[in-house]
Amino acid sequence: MSPGTSPATVEAFRFGPRIQASGRLRCSLWAPDTRRATLELRSGRRVEAVQVARGTWQAEIEAPEVGTVVGYRWWLDDETPVLDPYAPLVLGGEVWGRDVERAGQTKERWSGWQRDTFDWQGVEPPRVDPTQRVIYELDVRGYTQHATARVRVPGSYQGLCEKIPYWLELGVTTIELLPVFEFDELELERRHPESGEWLRNLWGYSPLSFFAPKAAYGSSADPGSATDELKTLIRECHRVGLEVVLDVVFNHTAEKELGERGDRDPVYSWVALDRGGYYLWDRTGGRRDVTGCGHTFAAAGPRGGEMILAALRHWRTEYRIDGFRFDLAAALTRDLEGVAQDPPELIRAIADDPGLQDCLLIAETWDAAGLYLLGEFPRWGPWAEWNGRFRDEVRCFVRGDAGQTRNVALRLLGSPDLYGSRSDGALHSINYVTCHDGFTLEDSVSYETKHNLANGEDNRDGDSWVPSWNGGIEGPTAEPTVVERRRRQVEMLLTLLFLARGTPMLLAGDEFGRTQGGNNNSYCQDNVVGWVDWGRLADHLDRHDLVRRLIRLRQRLPSLRSSELPADASVFGCPDVVWHGQRPLAPDWSGASRFLAAQWVGGEPETPDLYAAFNPTDQTVKVHLPESAAGSSWHELASGRRLATPLELPAWGTLLALEAVD
Repeated sequence: MSPGTSPATVEAFRFGPRIQASGRLRCSLWAPDTRRATLELRSGRRVEAVQVARGTWQAEIEAPEVGTVVGYRWWLDDETPVLDPYAPLVLGGEVWGRDVERAGQTKERWSGWQRDTFDWQGVEPPRVDPTQRVIYELDVRGYTQHATARVRVPGSYQGLCEKIPYWLELGVTTIELLPVFEFDELELERRHPESGEWLRNLWGYSPLSFFAPKAAYGSSADPGSATDELKTLIRECHRVGLEVVLDVVFNHTAEKELGERGDRDPVYSWVALDRGGYYLWDRTGGRRDVTGCGHTFAAAGPRGGEMILAALRHWRTEYRIDGFRFDLAAALTRDLEGVAQDPPELIRAIADDPGLQDCLLIAETWDAAGLYLLGEFPRWGPWAEWNGRFRDEVRCFVRGDAGQTRNVALRLLGSPDLYGSRSDGALHSINYVTCHDGFTLEDSVSYETKHNLANGEDNRDGDSWVPSWNGGIEGPTAEPTVVERRRRQVEMLLTLLFLARGTPMLLAGDEFGRTQGGNNNSYCQDNVVGWVDWGRLADHLDRHDLVRRLIRLRQRLPSLRSSELPADASVFGCPDVVWHGQRPLAPDWSGASRFLAAQWVGGEPETPDLYAAFNPTDQTVKVHLPESAAGSSWHELASGRRLATPLELPAWGTLLALEAVD
């Protein structure tokens, strides 16, 4: 955005299709370098556009009747057909993977518009208590495409609707969808090295529109039908109190090479409309890439910033989306020279925008060029952050690394070293141990190295640093000792996740042992590797029940949900958390320590104390429970049995106990 650009100024810029008081449909386009712009309708008719201001072109047509979709595209100087980047629909991709004949094949795309007649039935967005929020991250297609999902329309918005009762039973409050912006699943130019089939983009981190929903996630091939189906999903989630958050990609687009490879590099809109304004370039005229995708969108530019804000308002108002998770958000802080801003204008504008108030804003605080801003986004507004240190330090602790005990204690307190000076500091931390990008939870205790050969890139893709341990055998095994060790490690990881202050995020399928066979970058695996196998639920009911029990424990104990942090970032400075060692009141913070125990103080007669101990070693340890209040004793959470002290905590063991009146 240009300096001084206010939200009100941005709102005055109305690009894209808009219905006029006259009843006609006006299409407006920003194309500063073209000498002539023509609007072509899908019916074949063409309308000459008028330049109403420098770079702004407009054409009017009769608006379609209710239920009819108008398809159109723009021609620049009679040579280049482009999509309208502000159009609310993209037509031509309604059927997933249709007509795959060659690598890099693209479908013919048209922009689209239709009258909004969706009935929200009086359902209002929920008001989820931020301290109660539990996020569940999933991919629309992969979540229900497997036959074991048992839904009527696999891989669709409708398929997700059928899973709403499951989410409620599990106890999550917030569904986070991987990208639903329109993208081309056929864009990849590689085959599966074993099957020979073309690989497809399953996740969608390659938008060809910031405004249009993915049409192939609809249940029908009718143009525009996916819009109402996505709204239906959101409405039905809201009806039962579930939030819906979108993973949004504004740092790069589907125009990966910016037209430099001819027919093998589709030009959709941005690079043809304003090549110098929508992307970052270095001083030699080369593409500037901080995303690892070949180019970077100019979020700090006047047109790029305006478009991003307009897109966010569109999803907030037209779809009633409850929040956004920003992919590689650090890239959005860079100016037109690629230098990080402080404060970044766009990040501040998003937080201050009147149309986005009360939205959940989540930043992935890094980019692919080394900019790492964890702990910084809350300085610029009510931003939460994916806490990458939580993921890494908790997983290193659970695999048995020395020197992580104090770090994990800080993560359990809500990361006061990162957010201690913020109001409601712990709420800025999105805690997770796995996400779509990396190993699943099952794979994080089953593999030590990535196994991405099926992606067709000679195992070069995906993060090579994986804080995991296989227990001595790489991959699946029936060896009892390893199986039991893995089960205990998973229990410890989940327990640490849900006991920590902040907002826990669970990767879909981790609650019942989903595996990707060691692939830690399954974005192109539109097959059983990338799909959730619901058949594993019956085999991992104990894990599913553990997740349900931990979520309900958070709801029951206010001390687990507190957003207040110790101001000095000291693990000893929190009045309602007492740290223990193997003997009460003797915590060991030395670099050699691998044992951690804590007591969360209830403070109210109806709220019991909670004691948790973690032993990520291969040796049984003796644990002395804290002294209980008169007339009460410690009881194991899962079984309810009374515990005597001292007790033995087995290797890789986790103990959860509540203080209860005898």
